[in-house]
Amino acid sequence: MKVKVVPMREYPQEIEETVQKINKCLNISLFDWQIGYIFYNKPLPKEISFARRAGKTLAAALRMCLSKAEPICLREPICLRRRDIVLEGTETHKVLSYFGDEDVANKCRMNIFYETAKEVYFSLKNIDVELREIIFE
Repeated sequence: MKVKVVPMREYPQEIEETVQKINKCLNISLFDWQIGYIFYNKPLPKEISFARRAGKTLAAALRMCLSKAEPICLREPICLRRRDIVLEGTETHKVLSYFGDEDVANKCRMNIFYETAKEVYFSLKNIDVELREIIFE
């Protein structure tokens, strides 16, 4: 019985290089759906949408860290304050809700997203990847 090998999609060189740097830095291997979600703002696949421990939080954190001009912030630095996580109307709540999609439904999930984003951001600061300026307080 032959096993069908599905090759990874080809992406522009800039994205391929960024993905390789991220994979090496974080010691991971991003899935195609994560790459589409992060770099092309594609929706999550249906089989991933409601799954837990599938890589959505990591993908959302990477999308925020690598965002160049998301409509919510228009290239200004993002300032995330832990004390503002559940306060609707604050920049922190808006940003986490926008980038975290349904994963920020409650304070616990928002805290997980905040911590994941912070860890990813400071890990990527050490490599040659263009990052959005994010201030964690």
